[in-house]
Amino acid sequence: VKRPPPHGPLSQYIELKTSRIISSQRDETNFERRKLIKFWAQSFLVGTPTIICGFRDDDGFVKTVQTFKTMEIPRMVRGKDNMWDANVCINFANAVLNWIREHVTEDDPQVTYTISWKQPWQNVELTYAGKTNAFLTESYLKGEMRPE
Repeated sequence: VKRPPPHGPLSQYIELKTSRIISSQRDETNFERRKLIKFWAQSFLVGTPTIICGFRDDDGFVKTVQTFKTMEIPRMVRGKDNMWDANVCINFANAVLNWIREHVTEDDPQVTYTISWKQPWQNVELTYAGKTNAFLTESYLKGEMRPE
């Protein structure tokens, strides 16, 4: 039985990435621990189903290409020592977004906040910046540039 294709607007999109050629077990572990989590998170959050990664040499020339299915990436690292877990990532993102929702209290499109996560990576900080860093244009705020 063939499943119908997903119907989201990004279902036919791909994400293009590059990474250094994997030439040792240490390279593979670093790729899985540090790169795959970024590849997965970026593509998962927007609904891009496929990632194509070109593996390059130290001169920047792509030597091999590998395709990854976004939804299969967490299984690639599951059960390996010191690896990430997709559920933990999603739960952390959910907790941070809920925390932001609770603390961003001023409903004004010209007000900005700065969110930072600084060493030693224990706390997320939210700083009210007021209207000093407003970035939305007047025409956007008036609805002149908003998509229909």
